[in-house]
Amino acid sequence: MKKTLVSKTDVISVLLCLLAILPGLIVYRKLPERIPTHFGLDGEPDGYSSRAFAVFLIPVLIAAMQALFCVVTRCIRKEEKDGKADRVVKMIMPTLAITLQMIILLYAMKKLTDITSVFGILVTLLIMVLGNYLPKVRRNAFYGIRTPHTLANQELWDRTHRFAGLFSFLTGVFCMIVTVMELPFSLMLVAIAIYVGVPFLYSEILYRRMKKKTQEEEE
Repeated sequence: MKKTLVSKTDVISVLLCLLAILPGLIVYRKLPERIPTHFGLDGEPDGYSSRAFAVFLIPVLIAAMQALFCVVTRCIRKEEKDGKADRVVKMIMPTLAITLQMIILLYAMKKLTDITSVFGILVTLLIMVLGNYLPKVRRNAFYGIRTPHTLANQELWDRTHRFAGLFSFLTGVFCMIVTVMELPFSLMLVAIAIYVGVPFLYSEILYRRMKKKTQEEEE
């Protein structure tokens, strides 16, 4: 069977990115001419865009990036169908597009003032969701803990991603504590940096242990 360039999940994910236009279209006349679209670590806006750019162009650009991602992954991967974890990964961008668009619009209309807490909750949920599905991610060239060693060894890939899933949950709990207790947002950034690096370090340590064990068995 000939492999198609897009799947049902691909089409739905791109359409959901474009759906982020709808909230802005509904309240378009109530929005100011310039809308804050970038925020600093203190939660204060430090970048602005025109109303039309924020409402229409940002979702279109995100949808274009999502479409490119879907096509490239379908062209390179050999599998006919997306697995459950693949479908979840492809829904991350649409979910973020709609959520962030709502946050920007609510802030522009002065219906939302505490951006830092909202972002904290969003990051926490994202990390926890990823942690739930990381152990189910199949070997691929796009996402996951991808190193030459994990891509070459199924056991190493599986054990690394099981650890990454647990570590994601613990990182999510820490980020939630930072958010609820209104601790400095920089602590969350440090936690995210550690979250990104530790699974790779664990994978390398595990690889060396497995290699040493294999050598000892051969001797």
